[in-house]
Amino acid sequence: MRDGSKEVPCRVSYESLTDRGVATGMDEAGVFEAYRNEIEQAASDKYDRGQIDHEGRIYVTSVEFPLHPRS
Repeated sequence: MRDGSKEVPCRVSYESLTDRGVATGMDEAGVFEAYRNEIEQAASDKYDRGQIDHEGRIYVTSVEFPLHPRS
């Protein structure tokens, strides 16, 4: 993710990818590709709220990327 010229490292939890995969019948890579926009939006929302770790990274969990896709 980028904030102007600043790169902001982001990660998504394996658990959230696995959980969504079980719900959708996809593997983790398929979930990431299919829902990449949703994951990136969740990361952006966390960044906007200032929810970054001590190393300046964003970590998207199943709280932000829930089991079922948002409508």
